[in-house]
Amino acid sequence: MPYVRQIKIQNDAEERFDARDFDLCLAMYHELCFLSKPTAKLQFNIGQLHLREGSLRESVSWFESAIRIDPFLAVAYFQAGSIYIRLGRFEEARKAYIRCYDVALRRGSVLSAGDGTGDIDYHQIGLKYRLCCSDIQQNQRLSECWINTSLAMTRPETSCAPVNLDKEGKLVIVPEGLIFRVPEEIAKLARRMKAAETAEWRFRDEARVVAEVPRDSGRMGAWG
Repeated sequence: MPYVRQIKIQNDAEERFDARDFDLCLAMYHELCFLSKPTAKLQFNIGQLHLREGSLRESVSWFESAIRIDPFLAVAYFQAGSIYIRLGRFEEARKAYIRCYDVALRRGSVLSAGDGTGDIDYHQIGLKYRLCCSDIQQNQRLSECWINTSLAMTRPETSCAPVNLDKEGKLVIVPEGLIFRVPEEIAKLARRMKAAETAEWRFRDEARVVAEVPRDSGRMGAWG
């Protein structure tokens, strides 16, 4: 698929997302997956939309797909781990957070927040979220807490509400309303191109002669 068309579809999908037309947004993302090579960020966005619908198993499969495409997308490990906990898959959650922390330390030099914390600022590549190392470690501790307590046997697997795990705090998760977006400058260009496609060429609603062939030129053309 031509890059320009890909950006246009993605920009249109984001407009549908902002208008809360999530079904059409999801359909556009699936169209992109079919027409072009899927990207990890696109898979992450689809996972976020399924999560918004409360489809935990469907959403985690898309986060896993994002990880397969880009093993260094730490935020995908983080989000997958949070869903694993909601599904009662605590050992998988623990492993996801361990891997997430390892990737975060490596990627921190590339997308570092710049304050010495090792946090990753994804705003640079379109996601308005800062992945904090302290949040990764907290979630890992909480997953280990569930593994080592009898609560792991009684936790409902279908709950999609925030989970209070223990006295240490709550499960941290990327908000469902956040997706990777087209960079603003490219989005502006896509909007200008869309406006140009739908614009009507008029001269103040007046008829104008654009070109005229002199009658004595011998070139009668289509008008005789």
